[in-house]
Amino acid sequence: MTIENENRNDRYNSHPYQTNNWINISYERNKFKFLKDSRYGSGGYKTGMYLVPHKRENQNDYNLRRSKSYYNNQYQAIMNAHYKPIYKNPAIRTIDENTPQAYLDLYEVFASDCDGRGNSLQRFSETGAGYTKNMGASFWVLNNDSEVDSTIEDVLESRAGLPYVFLITPDMVSQYTTDSFGNLTSLEWYQQDGEKVYTSEGFEGLSSNGFPSSPNSLSSDDDLIVVGVNLDSWYVRRGGEIEVISENSLGILPVVRLVEDESESIIPEPSLYSVARMQHRLFNLDSIITDISDNQAFSIFTTPTNGGSGVEFSTTKGLSYPYDSSNRPEFISPDASQLKTLLEVEQNLENSMYKAGVVSHLQRFQQSAESKELDRSRLNDLLGTFKNQIEKAEEKLMYIFGLYVGFDYGYMVAYSDDFGVSTIAETIDRFLALDSTGITQAMRTKLEIDLANEILDFQDDDMRQEFIELIETERELKSNEQNIEDQI
Repeated sequence: MTIENENRNDRYNSHPYQTNNWINISYERNKFKFLKDSRYGSGGYKTGMYLVPHKRENQNDYNLRRSKSYYNNQYQAIMNAHYKPIYKNPAIRTIDENTPQAYLDLYEVFASDCDGRGNSLQRFSETGAGYTKNMGASFWVLNNDSEVDSTIEDVLESRAGLPYVFLITPDMVSQYTTDSFGNLTSLEWYQQDGEKVYTSEGFEGLSSNGFPSSPNSLSSDDDLIVVGVNLDSWYVRRGGEIEVISENSLGILPVVRLVEDESESIIPEPSLYSVARMQHRLFNLDSIITDISDNQAFSIFTTPTNGGSGVEFSTTKGLSYPYDSSNRPEFISPDASQLKTLLEVEQNLENSMYKAGVVSHLQRFQQSAESKELDRSRLNDLLGTFKNQIEKAEEKLMYIFGLYVGFDYGYMVAYSDDFGVSTIAETIDRFLALDSTGITQAMRTKLEIDLANEILDFQDDDMRQEFIELIETERELKSNEQNIEDQI
């Protein structure tokens, strides 16, 4: 279905009370902007344009709901849990132990400032992993300033002439080509600065809602600037004309593609896209709850009146009944049970988000120990798979770096397998190992309390506190018994 047909057939966009001033996230062209906004609470979440208008809602009511909307960002916490633990500890990076000092100096400069902006290789990798987890892929492009003829001393002092890496995210990609095996042979991207596309006239902003139908809608084809690299050259495409900037003498494409897991698709569907859609639903549900709670607080006054009473009412101030009716003056408001139901739906939706994100153990809602154990195990597996992809991406990046400087570093990287997401069995084993080392009673008590909180299901905080007090009492008794034995 074409975009034009989508607009024409969408009944929400075409009903008479609306003027097409809201953002439909279901359109494919809006996907990456929507995912980026879901992570940071920007775009349509900030402006309220992600609120879906009701078919019986007029423009003024919709604008009022937009002004009261807020973003309860659960998505970012879930997304962070899928890549941040990999970077909890510094990676172990090794190179050929016989690396000459000059090339060792180049490596150390690049490892500490790989993008020319002061970001270390570990920090850059973490940033790329975040974009990959959010959008399905990221592209690490390694370039070198071929016009700068720098000595080793120049590089060490000012970094001039050293290769640098930069990120291309899926929303920036214009097009790409692959060989018969599915390997990238070229990549083209729009020159962007935040949410702006670079044209020959400079940076040009997006539409007011930040969602162009395509980058071409901002400028004519002759003005739009697309940068690309293939197996032969770096180039700029302006409209239909290509201007070669420099030769690609490496013999390979200087682009590293990072994905969450092995995939034949160059830009796979993000694994957490469904969670982002649930976040969008939560945003809309919170707006409805806010609207109803406001109406609960500001009740409507009703009273019987006659036509000549001189009392005036409107739909926002009050309602009048016929004077001879049996109704008495009172304040009316929406049924409170409706608000209660919506609050329950909201809580269930939040819980479902964490379950869909395989991180329900981060929530405090009632969950069996078996379910928590399964979630931790699944998350550890996902983190381990992603870790392997990150290591491969870094090693390929350093291989390309070696081609630029003329030395094969034999680079290898290993991120820790300890993601800090312990299963129950691992927690118990760690406790027993520590307990056997002769730790103090105070430390043993603290470990027992932590273990109980980890593996036991408590109906409420009172039951939890009662059990903790029981542990402390038992430990105190054992400590007293030990003291008596020592005295004897």
